[in-house]
Amino acid sequence: MRFIKIFARSGRIAGTVGALLLICIGLGDSPINAQTNAAGVPPWQLPPGGARTHQSAPIERMAYDAEVEGTPESGIHPAQTAPSHSPRALSEPVGDNSIDRDAGGSAPWSDGEEIDCSSGFCLRPFANRLWVRSEFLSMWGKSANLKPLATSSNSTVTDRTQAGVLGLPTTRVLFGGENEGSGYAPGGRFTLGYKCNPCEDTGLEVVYAFLGQNSADFHANNSSTPILARPFYDVQRSVQDSLVVAFPNQQTGSLNIGLSNEFHSLEMLWRQSMTAPNCRQVDFLAGYRYGSFAETLSVNSTSTYIAQVGTIPVGTIVRVNDRFSAQNDFQGGVLGIATKQRYCRWSVELLGKMALGNTHSTIDIGGNRVVTVPSAAPETSSGGLLAQSTNSGRFEEHNFTVIPELGITLGYDLTERLQATLGYSFIYWSRVARPTDQLDLNVNPDPASGGNPAPLFRYVPGDYWVQGLTVGLDYRF
Repeated sequence: MRFIKIFARSGRIAGTVGALLLICIGLGDSPINAQTNAAGVPPWQLPPGGARTHQSAPIERMAYDAEVEGTPESGIHPAQTAPSHSPRALSEPVGDNSIDRDAGGSAPWSDGEEIDCSSGFCLRPFANRLWVRSEFLSMWGKSANLKPLATSSNSTVTDRTQAGVLGLPTTRVLFGGENEGSGYAPGGRFTLGYKCNPCEDTGLEVVYAFLGQNSADFHANNSSTPILARPFYDVQRSVQDSLVVAFPNQQTGSLNIGLSNEFHSLEMLWRQSMTAPNCRQVDFLAGYRYGSFAETLSVNSTSTYIAQVGTIPVGTIVRVNDRFSAQNDFQGGVLGIATKQRYCRWSVELLGKMALGNTHSTIDIGGNRVVTVPSAAPETSSGGLLAQSTNSGRFEEHNFTVIPELGITLGYDLTERLQATLGYSFIYWSRVARPTDQLDLNVNPDPASGGNPAPLFRYVPGDYWVQGLTVGLDYRF
């Protein structure tokens, strides 16, 4: 569902891309009078070999014999002064229109056969114009700074008031208290490019990338962990405390914690070649970037009382649920440089981009508690343990952020138009909202009796990065 929403937000972008592609096709098929004259073509637009023409057919040399008026005194017939031209010399082409493929050609979109630009009409609108690249991403992301959410105690603990309480020598942390989640995340990246004119080194490129849902889960119950608890700090008594989930001979229970995130990126770029056609190519990139990073943390516990504890009767079931989620949407401009160096069939590409813009962060916090007493209907109340009325709701933030991206790609030509690629990519995103940074372990367990309200919401910005290997195929039409 979130995947559909992301594409819904970028629907206008997709429409703009389609419109620009149509404009490019129309411009590319218009007459190109400025380049029919070889003398007027800038040197950086010439194909390898130095030919100053884009005509696909060779230009025949035209023989011109000036009329010579002879005199009887000279004794020389005009035909004797005319130069001799063989049929081979008359049809000899001027210049070299061949492309040195081992030298790498010109821009990445110009590999392949030459296009006739002199006629002013292109019968093949995609020949030497369209390129596509599909890559598999094997990435690792930055883990979340997670506070302790699950604890246990040694079997020597017989007082439930000490079960899983932080700071005691008998307590150990089961989940949290360190960086968690955001490990390996596979994904994909797809690039579609179109050269607006086959005789110019400018083009439009669209790049979409995504990482599949990456999750870190924790599951425990009384069978594997007889003493199970959720720690917090009691602001009323100013002491560490815990919500007991399972305790021997008193209650059974289970605790489930899930942390997951997704990453998406869409770019619309204009490429302009900065160098002459040779083995080394430098392109300037400029355009628009959209980014989406969503992360969710859920903590759910269920306890069944097998003995009466205080006023809680036997058979009572208590479920406590907390949920924290953050959605980050980036929109801004991007500038970059891409270079490519060719060595016969091999090539090395270097990429550097910097996106500057606004990140709109939306944070949702909510929780509930469901108590089922034997022979009674379940009662649901708002507020769990870490998500209560004091910090629940929707909160929005806007921040100026930067998204730099670096990449290196090694390519090998399998055929004249198909290339295999292997590379490395790194993307960083500053000032994003992560739900783990919004947790507050300060809790007022009984707000009705007074005391300071807790937990509270305090926006804490964080950052996120992904890096890893890329494997793909590149095809030039």
